[in-house]
Amino acid sequence: MFKFNTHIFTFLVTLLYAFLISFQRSVIGDSIVTIFLIASYIYVFFLEKKWIRKTHVVKLYRRIFAFIVLIYLALFLGLWLANAPNDSIWMPDSIRTHVPVSKQFSQVIQGHLNLEETDLGRQGVSTHILTGTMFTLFGINIYSTLMALFIFKALTLIPIFLLAKELFDTKTAYISSLLYIFAPTLMFYSISFYKEMAVQFYMAWVYYSLYKLFYSSKSILFSVILLCSLMLLSRERFYLVFLFIPSIVLLTINMSGKIKYWILLFSLSILTILYSSNEYLQQSPRWMVNRIVYLRTLYMSVTNQSFSFNYDIPYPIAVLKATFTPYFTLNKFSLFYDFSYLLIWGSFINQIIIFTAIYCFFKIYKQSIIHIANVLPLIIFLLLLGYICPWNDRLRDSFYPIISIYSAYILINYRSYDVCINNLKCGIKNILFLRYRKHN
Repeated sequence: MFKFNTHIFTFLVTLLYAFLISFQRSVIGDSIVTIFLIASYIYVFFLEKKWIRKTHVVKLYRRIFAFIVLIYLALFLGLWLANAPNDSIWMPDSIRTHVPVSKQFSQVIQGHLNLEETDLGRQGVSTHILTGTMFTLFGINIYSTLMALFIFKALTLIPIFLLAKELFDTKTAYISSLLYIFAPTLMFYSISFYKEMAVQFYMAWVYYSLYKLFYSSKSILFSVILLCSLMLLSRERFYLVFLFIPSIVLLTINMSGKIKYWILLFSLSILTILYSSNEYLQQSPRWMVNRIVYLRTLYMSVTNQSFSFNYDIPYPIAVLKATFTPYFTLNKFSLFYDFSYLLIWGSFINQIIIFTAIYCFFKIYKQSIIHIANVLPLIIFLLLLGYICPWNDRLRDSFYPIISIYSAYILINYRSYDVCINNLKCGIKNILFLRYRKHN
């Protein structure tokens, strides 16, 4: 007798998606294929949500890892069967920004270029090093970038699972990992050649090591991991490092005794600031404020007319927009195609995940100071993002590791939505029954 297997089902659906999306060039065709993929992922998610009961942690992580391996294997195979060109996966800004630097590092490995002659010292160092290595081994193609993104995303699941297990329980750890795997907007950035997977990898380790630094006896070990994660994160997206300083200070203030923690964290903060801001040390003490104004001006100058309204809306609305973007709008069908439809149709799922994460925080923030410390960097970031570029969901998704954890907890433990669904079913049955009686 055939037994339904969620892993095989996920593999086949993703394979079909990767194959068909390479040929579709219409709103209806691309939409149908994308909606089918998202609906299938939702179906698998709810099956897995019911499946998890009393299962060993190691088995759960193997199950999670199997999902991510099969999804990328299906993407590889589907794109190969469809003979998909590079520009079907690589976005124009990726081709302009990330591909050339990765090619440069590949030439460094082959001895055709000196490291000093490359642009590797700028942002996205880890992404370009790993992708450049893949270019050297497997050629300059979409499969090399997919392999690099797979490595980052698969490794990100480790700190997400461990942190969720420490903060809440094993069930939350499993569900948060599934959310991170199946979220459609993240799936887009897992396919396209951006540095988001590297950023989220370091962000996840920053969050986990920050928690362990204050809540475990291995303070030296996790202080080193935290420092390394922050330093590497600064080479991907430097300003994110500064957002964790208030959380470090907050957690330090709430500790009792042991002056070594004060010295340790003070040194860590100073080293991180100096490292991530070395190119600005000669500037005015107001360089951060000047940088924020500069970034807003920069984004205003490079965006087209369709984005200009973002800078005319009231600031509170801009922050709200930055929190829940992307939104479903009809004009996006003329702007995007192929894999970008994951951003359009996946916007609803993304908004549910973010809303449940926010709701979870307001439900449990009084339980421990660690919850405030976890969300504080995100709050500061959203306030800045609303001013600089409220339409840029890619930057906001840097915090998806922590967002998925809090969303998973509320999806597991909050039962009101089950009651609402049951009430809706009963209401539909009652309406149908009344109509049937009137008809008779």
